[in-house]
Amino acid sequence: MNSDSQKWIWTVLIIILLVLVLWGIVATVNRSSIPGNANQSSSTENALSGNPANTGNSATTGSGNSNQNPPTTAKKVPIISSLTPSSGKTGIIVTINGYNFDLLNNSVEFNGYNLGNSGSNDNQHIRFTVPSTIKSCVNGVCGTNSVVVGPGPYPVAVRNANGTSNIIYFNVTAANPNQ
Repeated sequence: MNSDSQKWIWTVLIIILLVLVLWGIVATVNRSSIPGNANQSSSTENALSGNPANTGNSATTGSGNSNQNPPTTAKKVPIISSLTPSSGKTGIIVTINGYNFDLLNNSVEFNGYNLGNSGSNDNQHIRFTVPSTIKSCVNGVCGTNSVVVGPGPYPVAVRNANGTSNIIYFNVTAANPNQ
């Protein structure tokens, strides 16, 4: 190999190296525009916090024109943060605290049994009465026989058009003899 060929090879290698370095710098600077990056909230975090996920991306073409993809909006699945009170006798009124409740159409599920449709005046609170009897339910299928609600923990969930919430347990301490 003559020295002119070697110079040419070294020149090409240096150009390739510079391109790779610049490409890495551009990728690092533009990393914040990548959906799900650690510097941004993920769709899951947004959904759990009740905020719509904004995963819209933009790209700039060589002519300087910006192409916008519309942001996607995640469904606002209901979230239960607590029950007030968290324990008590059958027959008491319990407030479900949380967010993403529907103003008109929420189903409160007590031990898998649908207690009926409940609204929420502010999308953050729903009230229900702890029943003294419920239908026995297994995997969402409820039987025809009523079962007495005795002492113990019972799962509570909220279901609406956007999905089913997490489960929080209400602890029944005793049956209410006045019910």
